[in-house]
Amino acid sequence: MTASDLEVLCEQKLSDAGILLDADRNATAYYLTGIAVECAIKVVGAKRVETATVPERDFCRDFYQHDLTKLLSFAGLKAQLESRIGSDVAFSDSWSLVRAWTVDSRYTGVVSPTFAHDFYKAATDPASGIIPWIKAYW
Repeated sequence: MTASDLEVLCEQKLSDAGILLDADRNATAYYLTGIAVECAIKVVGAKRVETATVPERDFCRDFYQHDLTKLLSFAGLKAQLESRIGSDVAFSDSWSLVRAWTVDSRYTGVVSPTFAHDFYKAATDPASGIIPWIKAYW
């Protein structure tokens, strides 16, 4: 899988999440939005791999986990995240909402429409969304 593949996956998951939100399939929309954030972060991490080298074992293990905060550190974005959080309240609020997502949300049966829409906005808002911010590092 390449960084380009992950970029496509990110966009596909966001598109699918938007369709599901419109259909009131809030739990699955929430889950897919989180997956899109994960893919966006992994794009940055994938670009850290030099094609002629074998990555360290820990690097590979860290790449395949799903904790968004740990993934941001793995991708080398921790300092940039902290700086943005310290200077942008709306972005900080978005991160607070998005960082609570876990891959186990796939087992969530009920998510309120308000929460699902707020989560999607926190991930995608052009001014304060997490994915647009991550894309600046693609």
